[in-house]
Amino acid sequence: MPLNTLRQTLSAVHTASARRPLSLSLTLFLLAAGSGCQAHVHADDPGAAPQSPIASTTYRGRGVVKTITPSRTYINIDHEPIEGYMDAMAMFFPVPDTALISGLHVADSITFAIEVGEGGVTLLEASTRASVSTNP
Repeated sequence: MPLNTLRQTLSAVHTASARRPLSLSLTLFLLAAGSGCQAHVHADDPGAAPQSPIASTTYRGRGVVKTITPSRTYINIDHEPIEGYMDAMAMFFPVPDTALISGLHVADSITFAIEVGEGGVTLLEASTRASVSTNP
């Protein structure tokens, strides 16, 4: 709704509200309902503008496996900061294919890759890190 139209409507409502308090509530409700009624593009509409795909980004991280769900569809990783994406924290990541985490166990130090896109965050790969010996 254009700003001038909204101002005129609110002015008229304000004037009328002194006479009918219920009309103010009803008008505000209708304004709120109408503001959400924007034109939506439907995929089956031949005149619809093409929707651009949402780009996904891959990030790499390092962490320690805290939990693997019994169904092996989620893995909880206590990870270091993921550069350009998030601070260090422990969080669950969905596992789209259980083969991605075969061989991983709780307390394993791992490197991993996640994809962040339209569908959220998904684990792409995970592997144990080679332990670094400090003794010669």
